[in-house]
Amino acid sequence: MQWDDPESLIYAALYCDDEGEVIGLEEVQLLDAPSETRVEILLKTLSHEDWEARKQAARVLAAWGFDAGLETLEQLIDQRIDQHGVEVRHSIYGDNDVFDQLTEAVHLFQMLGESPRREEDQRRIYSKLLALYGECDFRSDLKNALARSGYTQLLPEVVAAIERALAADKVYLASQLLPVVARWSPAIAWDWTAKFWTEARLVPSPMANVAEALGEIDTDASREMLQSLSTHVDTVVRDEAAHSWEKLHRTKPE
Repeated sequence: MQWDDPESLIYAALYCDDEGEVIGLEEVQLLDAPSETRVEILLKTLSHEDWEARKQAARVLAAWGFDAGLETLEQLIDQRIDQHGVEVRHSIYGDNDVFDQLTEAVHLFQMLGESPRREEDQRRIYSKLLALYGECDFRSDLKNALARSGYTQLLPEVVAAIERALAADKVYLASQLLPVVARWSPAIAWDWTAKFWTEARLVPSPMANVAEALGEIDTDASREMLQSLSTHVDTVVRDEAAHSWEKLHRTKPE
């Protein structure tokens, strides 16, 4: 890092390799052995007055397994970073996906090492994110993190999040959590599938999440529904149906 002013140092610590070449934050998160200087800069950035800078530093530090990164992520959720001018707009749908970014960082912290640590803290953070579900937008990071977490005690909160999103008329957002419910409780998920079944050509289609959830429900009725979805007009739905069919049968539908 060759820059002298503090803001350039922060930029380099977040987005550059050790030679100063821009590689992006996602690649920086994957660095195996970040230098002490880089870590020191980012730890100081956690108290920066700029919300965006704090968020990015917390994402990187959490991905590296630093407790301070995880703790700052939780603080940013508690302080509703989305209400402080921080936006991560989806390129197609325009949603503010800032909480998805924070979820991804918590998940990266969770995946570090062979033995889990701070599981209670992570579970609490996921609970706080679920409490925002419906009011705030999410894409898929929370769904994926929960499905891989095994925190089945959060099932009532996941169901409540689905209900809240439906009440806000955010059908696709609600449907995203259906695969999580299906993994943890196939019977409860099956009862929900009818609520998301639609012939309307919606983009994105909640039927894609229905198809994904059916891969966790091993019943004749589920298989019949997957057969129906295998000819769906939406290619994303068809692909999810094929994947779920493979999961249940080890073969693709004809």
